[in-house]
Amino acid sequence: MPADSLPEIYDFEHTLAAAFQSYLADENIGATPQIARDINAQSAPAVLLRMEHGGAIEGFANQAKLFTDDGNFSKDTFFEGRLITTIRTNRQADSADDDHKLLRRSTRAALYDCMKATAGIDDQLTYHSIRGIREASTDYAIEDEGELDDTEITWELVYCIKSDAWPV
Repeated sequence: MPADSLPEIYDFEHTLAAAFQSYLADENIGATPQIARDINAQSAPAVLLRMEHGGAIEGFANQAKLFTDDGNFSKDTFFEGRLITTIRTNRQADSADDDHKLLRRSTRAALYDCMKATAGIDDQLTYHSIRGIREASTDYAIEDEGELDDTEITWELVYCIKSDAWPV
């Protein structure tokens, strides 16, 4: 399905974060996934999502169109980015270790399985396709004052614009 405009297909951050939000909600990971605008404003328990677009991957090209600002086009490229998932629990209000561990492992399992052929992440995307996902790192932070536990899992992504998404 062609997009109405180029800006619509170049909004990688919101589009991909929203797709992962829908996918994780469908996977019933134990908390409602939220797109994190300000991580400190989010209550626990939560799975917070943030997408960072890293730009085109050098050396990956195919024959589809990638339009430039002046209306010309060059070969399509693959893009890279990062999905940062933050699992947040409150060790006073939640049953701390159990809730935190359950959310972390459920989120990780769902994302490792997101490339499945049916009802996977690409089913949530209209103009893009996820071509690869890999867990890059995990950081575990404890906030002593607020009693919050955060596990931040960073996923490296490779994605592209679908060939039929280009405006006519």
